[in-house]
Amino acid sequence: MSDLQKIFVDGIANLSYSAGAFRFDLASLNRDQESKDKNKMAAVPEIHVIMTPQAFIQSFKAMENFVKLVEEKGIIRFNEQSAETLKANE
Repeated sequence: MSDLQKIFVDGIANLSYSAGAFRFDLASLNRDQESKDKNKMAAVPEIHVIMTPQAFIQSFKAMENFVKLVEEKGIIRFNEQSAETLKANE
């Protein structure tokens, strides 16, 4: 068993570039504690990531290639409005 820490996130938040590095948060959706609407969700940062421009571009290209691969396999589809739709039979 690997000792590598595992964390589930729903997406990326607070993407910025400063001091020569890309900075962003991996975030999870949780109920918005400050909202009166009990169904309102908010992105809650879980981990702050700092990457060199080279690492950021390399990661982007790897994800872009992987998206093309899973799209070709029919795991995900993109509609005309470019919003992703996950295939139901995973």
